[in-house]
Amino acid sequence: MIIHAEVKQALKILRYLKYVRTVKGGKRGRLINILLCSMQITSPFVCETVLIFALSQNKKLSMIIKTFVALGFVMKIDDTFAAYFPGKMQEIAKKVKLIIGKD
Repeated sequence: MIIHAEVKQALKILRYLKYVRTVKGGKRGRLINILLCSMQITSPFVCETVLIFALSQNKKLSMIIKTFVALGFVMKIDDTFAAYFPGKMQEIAKKVKLIIGKD
């Protein structure tokens, strides 16, 4: 369920970048955003693969639970980091609404 939200958000951003008009020569910023979105798409799948391998190697239930919690924390570290942004920045971010038409 955590993976679904992360991948969905990255795909929305990639879709936005597909249609946004940039200034002439603004391809560097767009490329960096596409790379970041690609990393955001691949990281949940890599974490899930690591989780499967880690769970299959543990024999104790307590270690399985600790591994699951630790990898869940790693998946949510960006949201935790964003929670510490200044209040004004969070208010502005909540007001911004991205509307994307159909492909």
